[in-house]
Amino acid sequence: MNWNNFGEYVAIAFQSGVIIPVWPDNSNSTADAPDGATSTEIYASRIPVAGSALFRVWDAVISAETCRPPNGALDPGELVTVDIALQNIGSGDVFNLEVALLPIGGVVNPDGPQNYGYIGAGDPEVTRPFIFVASGGCGGVVMLTLELRDGGASFGTVTFPMRLGQLFTNGQSFSNTAPIVINDDNEATPYPSLLQVSGQTGPVTNVTVTLHHFIHTFPADVDVLLVSPAGQAVMLMSDAGGGHNVDVTLTFDDSGTPLPQILPLLSTRYAPANLDDPLDPADPMPFPAPDGPYSPSLSAFAGSNPNGTWRLYVFDDAGGDNGQIAGGWSLNFVSAISLCCDMPPRLTITTSDGQIHVSWPATAADYVLESRAALGGAGPWVDVEDSPILEGDSYVLTLPATGMKFFRLRK
Repeated sequence: MNWNNFGEYVAIAFQSGVIIPVWPDNSNSTADAPDGATSTEIYASRIPVAGSALFRVWDAVISAETCRPPNGALDPGELVTVDIALQNIGSGDVFNLEVALLPIGGVVNPDGPQNYGYIGAGDPEVTRPFIFVASGGCGGVVMLTLELRDGGASFGTVTFPMRLGQLFTNGQSFSNTAPIVINDDNEATPYPSLLQVSGQTGPVTNVTVTLHHFIHTFPADVDVLLVSPAGQAVMLMSDAGGGHNVDVTLTFDDSGTPLPQILPLLSTRYAPANLDDPLDPADPMPFPAPDGPYSPSLSAFAGSNPNGTWRLYVFDDAGGDNGQIAGGWSLNFVSAISLCCDMPPRLTITTSDGQIHVSWPATAADYVLESRAALGGAGPWVDVEDSPILEGDSYVLTLPATGMKFFRLRK
């Protein structure tokens, strides 16, 4: 007798306000389940959840900013207006949705809640403006956190990240054109081949490597290891290309095609790969190459500082064949850098008990406080002679409230 046995496997999914359980059955408990002992039926059900509104941020767009000229991005210390679009992707409607932007995650002094009103399930997104000051370091992230309520019902919070500053990418190449001699059953000359990288700004987001005129009579003998200045090690190729005599230019890129193990190598872009050799699965690299295990992906270099000495170790691990990398090798980097608006410091002015209290951030130590009696006319701005007091993270100056005065900070 042939029996099929299995445990109680159950799966469950949720989409658009509907719960979908899935389960198997090999019993004869239903009229349409044939041959329960030897066959399996898969069952599913749809269970609507009534009135379950569910929200997501469809988009967040900067509609006003104090950076001059505007750069279309949040900047540290900048007062901005961000239009936030919400969509109800659940199965229930809301009738009077109130949304508050919380003062957390880099959001400072947000304005009051916004009324989104009625939003039906599946309706187009609804947009409202929010005003706040962005806080954080250039290149960081401000996390918008929205608290949602409809009368007494809470719909929790939703979040949306926005980057501080404009993100730019910069590509640059570096080369060592000296040939690398691939000695038979031995280390290459030189071992390693060195390449100096300097002047790169911003962390690496992508690295590609090119071997120019790789020549060999049995490429599968050749192991190529790349080591960064920080010590990350990636095996670019090992046991690839079989025994085909080649003269090719190889570029290694994580988005490239898989390296062939038996077919001949071509002049194209390959993804790095440490292929398995049944006779030598470890592929140890001789000293001074670092010990493994090695990363199989160039993404190991992402986020690192590329400046310094890169090392390319080439090793022929079997006898009978040799070759060279006649044109040397090169590295291409794509680095990301965020550029932010140089925001002027914010001047805060309050009055109490017949005095004017003027304050500004302590980070603006190279600014001078000036005043004059009227904004219009040709009268000059005059330096305020009184010295401010440093209180916490602000400079504070208290002056008598006599007559009309206007103040500004000048660098």
